[in-house]
Formats: sequence, structure tokens, C-alpha cells
Amino acid sequence: MIGQVSRQAGGMDGTGRSRGRGKTKMTVSEARKLLADAEVERFLNSDRVVKEALRAAQEDGIVFIDEIDKIVDTSKGTGGATSSNVSSEGVQRDLLPILEGSVVGTKYGNVSTEHVLFIASGAFHSSKPGDMLAELQGRLPVKVELAGLTADDFYRILTEPQHNMIRQQQVLLATEGVDLHFTDGAVRAVAKAAEEANKLLDNIGARRLHTVLERVLADISFEAPEKVAAAKKTRSSSSEAEADAGKQQGDSSSSSSGSGGSARSKESAASGSSGSGGGELLVKFEVTEEMVEACMKPMLKHIDISKYML
Repeated sequence: MIGQVSRQAGGMDGTGRSRGRGKTKMTVSEARKLLADAEVERFLNSDRVVKEALRAAQEDGIVFIDEIDKIVDTSKGTGGATSSNVSSEGVQRDLLPILEGSVVGTKYGNVSTEHVLFIASGAFHSSKPGDMLAELQGRLPVKVELAGLTADDFYRILTEPQHNMIRQQQVLLATEGVDLHFTDGAVRAVAKAAEEANKLLDNIGARRLHTVLERVLADISFEAPEKVAAAKKTRSSSSEAEADAGKQQGDSSSSSSGSGGSARSKESAASGSSGSGGGELLVKFEVTEEMVEACMKPMLKHIDISKYML
């Protein structure tokens, strides 16, 4: 059912732009949504909304500070003692009043951080939490050390999410006409290689899977256009051969059935040409456990481990 609705609620249209008075034809379902939004906006009090938002931020707010180890810059001072960089120490001192509890001005009003929960995290590869200012450590009293991801964790990351990284690679190569498959052993080999690489190199967590998959799929990614072009050429040649065979068969038949044979040969040729159309997957590529180990073994074998020597 289509009716007319006057756009007079506040002089605004569905996109928030002013349209003035006027009538627009729309379905009942569209009109119901538009009228409901207009009524909700009419009953809302912006001052009450801002007041409630400030209260929620002050009493229930949570602030997450990621990569806090980046402001803990330590260097060797005189006598081999570690000394914090002046700039990093200044950033830590600027954070202290906020963590201790202070009033921060915003465009909606002042917000007190006295009851705000602060959570900080960092890898601390080149430093440790003890290198932070003592006052800052005191404001972050609960310390939790997270364990590194294992091969089982990496396997779950590669298989459980709906749009996991393997699925993304399959869809990406499908645009080039490649039908990509991973065996279960290959997925576990990728997970194991990511775990070993994180142990020998910097532990970058699940981001290591991107590096491993790029290395494993490097050849097929670069050779995909050539392989697909060769497959199309082969299919086109076979289709032409089938069409010629059908034509010769039609010519050898009687004149009464010649027209029917010609029609059948044309139909066969048409179906053969349409089979090599755009979105078809022409090249099948399967990644096995042996392929993953062959790609990753040289990299893990020739890692420079001199930085681990005393």
C-alpha cells in the first residue's frame, strides 16, 4: 500500500536535511519508520541525554590504553644503568593526573575520572612494566601476564570465524578463477609454523598468520593469471574440436536430418563457449601439509638467533 506522508516533523527528511513542507509518496512500512523516528526525536530532551551520558561516563566508564610500552623508552645510561627517556617520562607524568582522578573538560561538560576504570596493555619486548614510573605503576596495581598463542589457538583462529583468513584468501583467488582448497593437515601446519615463528622472532600474535599465508600462497598468487589464461585456451581449443566433430557428423548424415544435425552442432558449440565464461573457477589448487612445511622450513631454519646470545 502506498500513501502520502507530509514531511513536516521538524522540517527534516530521512537523511537529516531540511526539506521544509511537502508530500512524498512511500510505502506504509517506510512511513511508519519515518513517523516513529520523528516522534522519538520530538520527545527526546538533548539536555537530559547529555546529562545521562556524562553520568554514565563518570560512573561506568572504561578507558583502554593500548601499547603503553611505547612510552617506556629505556636506554643505557652511565655505568650501564637504564635511564628512561625524557620525552617518554613526560608522557607518563601527563597520564598520572588522569589515572589518579581529575576533571577533564569536554565539549559536553566536565568529566571526572575518579571512578573510571583504566586498563593498559603492552607487549614490553624491549622493556618491562617495572621500567615505568613508580607512581604510574602504583595506579595500575593489578598485573596480568598473558601467555602466547599456541598452535591450537592459531588453528581455531583459522577455522572458527565465519570470515577467517583462509576463507578470505579463497574468495580473493576466486576472483582470478582459482579454486583454492586447504587440507586439514595444511591448516594445522600453518598454525604450527606461526607458533614457531613467534617463538623465534618477535611475538606479534595472530598477525603472524598473515605472514605465513602470504609466503605459502606467494607462487599461486603471482602465477594465477597465467594459469587461468592457459586453462581458458585449453578449454577453448577443446570446444572448437568438439564443434568441428559435430559439424562433420552432421555433414555425413542424410539431407533430411542435416538441418537437425547442424542445429545440434551449433548448440554444442554455444554451450562450450558459454562454459568458459567469467566467474567460473578454471584452476584448482590444493595446499597440503607438505607444501606448507617446504615453504616455511627454510625461513625458520635460517633465522638469525644472535640476538638471543649473551
